[in-house]
Amino acid sequence: MKRKAIFLTTGLLLIASLLAMSITTSTTKAETNTQGRTITVTGIGSASGVPDIAILSIGVETAEQNIAPALQSNNNAIDAVISALEAQGVSGEDIRTEYFNIFQDRYSVDPMLPVDGQAPSTYLVTHILNVTVRDINSLGGVLNTAIEAGANVVNNVYFDISDRITLENQARVAALENAREHAQQIADQLGVELGEVITVVEGDAYGIPYAAQERGLGGGGGSIVPGVSSVSVAVTVTFAVSS
Repeated sequence: MKRKAIFLTTGLLLIASLLAMSITTSTTKAETNTQGRTITVTGIGSASGVPDIAILSIGVETAEQNIAPALQSNNNAIDAVISALEAQGVSGEDIRTEYFNIFQDRYSVDPMLPVDGQAPSTYLVTHILNVTVRDINSLGGVLNTAIEAGANVVNNVYFDISDRITLENQARVAALENAREHAQQIADQLGVELGEVITVVEGDAYGIPYAAQERGLGGGGGSIVPGVSSVSVAVTVTFAVSS
């Protein structure tokens, strides 16, 4: 009897131990299944403002049969343009060289002519300035003055906002609100509760300044409208969810 009692006791202990392990394992799986449930969405926000600065791409191109005269002529003209810009109130710190190039134009040679009758090649010197005009109301006068001083290349006029940080902050807030709205909509459709934010990843803020291509300025500078500049921000947000 003692031996049977021992076997019976041992058997009961073994069964109890297995049941306890089974219960523990089931509890762990249940907790694991309820953990780590998330919703990840991307929100986009933007903010706009009226531009208060203009960025000009303006310069001088000269052509001569010899390189030295072409370079000297260009230097004289660009110096005159810079002096004219500064006389209009543009700071020297807001004027920088954007592009400079010396090119020998060999395509002026006529292949149908004998060597003795060939037209000589010319040297083209191009010097383009990047100019920031901080008083946008003076833009027309600045353009007129630069052209009168010798500028014969006007590529683009860009409008932008000097305080872009404020716009980026506004766009970021809008992006976060947009992300939460998307996540809440998904949670409602799935029948789950939207929880706390787990992670936030922000993309680069981007915005394309309004650009106006200047054509046929002559001496008038043209009628230029700044329009509106905008900045956009994208954020990827992960929210916890629960049943």
